[in-house]
Formats: sequence, C-alpha cells, structure tokens
Amino acid sequence: GSFVGSDCKKKWTIFQAQDTETGVDHDQKVRWLESHPFLPFYLTGGTDGAVHMFQFGLARSVRTYRQPNQAQVSHIHFTNEGYKFGVTDYTGSLLLWRFEANPGSVNPYMNFQPHSTVARDFAFLDSGSMIATIGSSDSSYHLRLFDTLLPQSQRLVHEMPIDNEPTCIVYSTVQQDLLFATKRGEVISFDLRQRKVRHTVKAHE
Repeated sequence: GSFVGSDCKKKWTIFQAQDTETGVDHDQKVRWLESHPFLPFYLTGGTDGAVHMFQFGLARSVRTYRQPNQAQVSHIHFTNEGYKFGVTDYTGSLLLWRFEANPGSVNPYMNFQPHSTVARDFAFLDSGSMIATIGSSDSSYHLRLFDTLLPQSQRLVHEMPIDNEPTCIVYSTVQQDLLFATKRGEVISFDLRQRKVRHTVKAHE
C-alpha cells in the first residue's frame, strides 16, 4: 500500500494507503480519469464532485483531495513533471494541488474562477505556472491564459472570445500551440507566441 519513487531530482516520500469502509470511490458516475506521468497512481473525478487518488493494484483510495457533494468535475490534469495537478468544475472554478505526501497537500494551494459559469477544460503550459482554460461566462465562450505567479488581480494575461462552445484543450510543447475543439466539430490552433489563431480545421461533422 505504499510507494517510493525518484526522478533523479527529488525523492518522493511515501503515500500510505488508508483503510476505508468500502472500495467504492464515487456515489455517482466517474467523469474523468488521469494517470500520473511516472508514478503508479491515478486520479478519479466524479459527477459527485469528489476527487480521489488510487494506486494501481489497490481497490481502495490512497487519499481524497475533494469531498463529494460539490460541483461536478469537468477535467483533471497533471503537469508533465507530475509535481502538480489541477481540477476544473461546473461552477467555473480551477483548483490546483501540489502532488506531495505531506498531510497539508490534500488541500489545494490555489483556487480561483477563470470562468463565471463553467470551466470546460484547461492545459498546463511548460513549467505549469502558465495555464490555459476554456469555458463559458454567462452566454459567451472564451479561451483565457493565466499566469499563476501573479497576484489574482493581474493573473489573467490574455483572453480571446470563441464563437462556438469549446469542449477540450491540449498544449503542444513542440509547436508551442494550443489546440481546442468546439461542439461544432472544429479544431482551432492558437499560436501562443503571436497570441492569435493560426488556423481552424473542420475535424468532425
């Protein structure tokens, strides 16, 4: 029920699996799964709003990062290095955690609302301090870029309106582009350096 790993830069302390009354992790359907990039753990996010961590091969959760009876989870992502992860939900919020074994790390170190209605998805850019989000605020849709190292009032560094409802987003480290999709089957390439749309592809009807 425990694991110690190392990435040659940092020694990981032990996560010890805790006894639970049941192996069931969510009262409702699981909405999202995210595996750690190099350690044998994965996160689950549900329509009940809960976020749990499991170790591969174990039937009970290692820890709970978010309790049930909250806004349903829309997406979960780790940074490429695995030191942080984030969760977006259907109130427009983005919560960030440090992936550490100390007891205090079960609580998010940052919680803010990039969209006033729904945060559909997000992507960590490079080191993870820059984050791109897609979502809705009232009846409008936006792509937004945030620098989490800045004070909250200055955190939003760029935004772009989106004509159609966005569904998912991914960051290409090679191209330094953001790709996001819409409900109308479009895939839009956004150039981060120029801060403008590079091209749009009709991927699905």
